[in-house]
Amino acid sequence: MKSVLTLGTFDGVHLGHQRILQRMLRIARRKKRRAVVLSFVMPPRHAHLPDAVPVLLTTADEKNRLLKVAGMDRVVPLIFDRKTSQTPAQLFFDRQMIARWNADVLVVGPDVAFGYRRSGSLSFLRRACRRAGIELVVVSPVRLGRRKISSSLIREKLRAADLASARQMLGRPYEAKGGVVRGDGRGRKMGFPTVNVRIPAGKILPAGVSIVRAFLGRGRFLRGLCNVGNRPTFYGRNGERTVEIYFPGRQISRSLNGRRIRIVFDRYLRPERRFSTVASLILQLQRDVRSFQRINRR
Repeated sequence: MKSVLTLGTFDGVHLGHQRILQRMLRIARRKKRRAVVLSFVMPPRHAHLPDAVPVLLTTADEKNRLLKVAGMDRVVPLIFDRKTSQTPAQLFFDRQMIARWNADVLVVGPDVAFGYRRSGSLSFLRRACRRAGIELVVVSPVRLGRRKISSSLIREKLRAADLASARQMLGRPYEAKGGVVRGDGRGRKMGFPTVNVRIPAGKILPAGVSIVRAFLGRGRFLRGLCNVGNRPTFYGRNGERTVEIYFPGRQISRSLNGRRIRIVFDRYLRPERRFSTVASLILQLQRDVRSFQRINRR
């Protein structure tokens, strides 16, 4: 069966990506073709970094789900390794796009690049598609103000804890999924029992305290305060990244341990900081709870 095909990293599946996917879907339905995405698991420019370095807006599972929800028939993961990086653009085009996926329409953004030294540019595709008799559709980028929406721009906004801008560019709130794990009990001793969630290390998270919704399954969610950081009051700046959620006014059962939950980041409150005493940390947590209550009354 012939394909309407695109390729890229699609990290975040943001509004720019969504415009490409929507165009693909319209063409695929009209021509009765399958819609196929060749998706790099990691952004090629970051593929050499250790797994613990947070560079992803979406994990492989999250991205696959979003692409399927967008109507794609096949999502093909591509690993960017030494062999892939050395593959000439023409060889990749011939083997993947034509021989394997039988593309007769290729839909891309203007910044498309693949193959050895990113030689598979838009100008290359214009020539290659013309020779192969493939229709090439170039989709214009989506802009937020004067800036083009891109995965790298969203990463920049999340590192700055600008949840509002990230939400605008994604077309949805930023979120993360992980398993509930047992913590060290410090929050409970201070009167603020938390649920600890292990998020894949490579996923970007807004460092500091945010108001979130935690989805516990079957559509049920609770609002809470989420701290992302390394708990410098207790461990200095060398502690590993932790994700802890406190649900004001709620008694949360320890039976949540082992359950997977989805965290939706709604509003950023403050950066994480080191307190000189546990008492001063508790005072700040009390202020956070009052802010949480005031915001949620609106």
